[in-house]
Amino acid sequence: MSIVFSSAILLATFLLTQALRVTTRSILPQSIYQYVAEFLCTFQLTSCVYENGVVLGSYGTWVYAFGIFCLGLGYSLTFDAYGNPAAMLEQILKKKISVPNGVLKMAAEVAGGLLAYRYMLFVWHMLAPSSAHVNHAEMVRTSCVSALQVDLLTGVLVEALAMFVSRSVAGMGLGGPKYYTMVNAFTTAVVVVSGLDWTGMMFNPALATALTYNCKGHHLYEHIVVYWIGPFIGTILSILVFNYIMEEYEQGQKSLAVHAQDKNGLSNKEKTN
Repeated sequence: MSIVFSSAILLATFLLTQALRVTTRSILPQSIYQYVAEFLCTFQLTSCVYENGVVLGSYGTWVYAFGIFCLGLGYSLTFDAYGNPAAMLEQILKKKISVPNGVLKMAAEVAGGLLAYRYMLFVWHMLAPSSAHVNHAEMVRTSCVSALQVDLLTGVLVEALAMFVSRSVAGMGLGGPKYYTMVNAFTTAVVVVSGLDWTGMMFNPALATALTYNCKGHHLYEHIVVYWIGPFIGTILSILVFNYIMEEYEQGQKSLAVHAQDKNGLSNKEKTN
């Protein structure tokens, strides 16, 4: 029965955050709402990850992975911001937003994640929907163990690779307009499950801060290096590969194609003459 309660909590969280979006968007100027949007997206994401963790403990990895896939589709329908500091770094590096603007958005995302922690504890304790929820809430509150189960270097590489794959798949637009969101959701599910036992596979600094910051088993510097610097490295690599290397390669291919066409045209002209 816990999966029924989990589904209800997830749906309620989606409805709550969407109602807050509609309301705040209508009354706040865009200059302020842009930060609220990041706050709400991270709040929604973190809350759902917490709840899906109950599903993982009760029903195992495959049901958990299916939950990630379904949530990914839901995020694509409701999100109007990124909810990920690594995405803010990408926007800064691409000069789409200023550094102060990006930093403020990161702060809003972290705040949203931290509030989600309190929100989920309130839901689990006050509503007590099932024994699985009660036990999970007690574990999160009193005996949280770090998701980092590998050495520091491996942890950084895993989180960096996860972010690189995620941003690369999104950047390539795999699946086309019709299946783009499904491909992204499926990719996220596969990536998370692949590294779940290593770092928890967060590849989102705000999410990781909300889920693991106070957990036992790692130091503050390890948290920052693995869960912040790791995804930032992955983001930078994806920008380098797809915005510079691949762009130069495509430009080179186009130049070769144009040269070949000109050559063929000249050859045909000579034959005619």
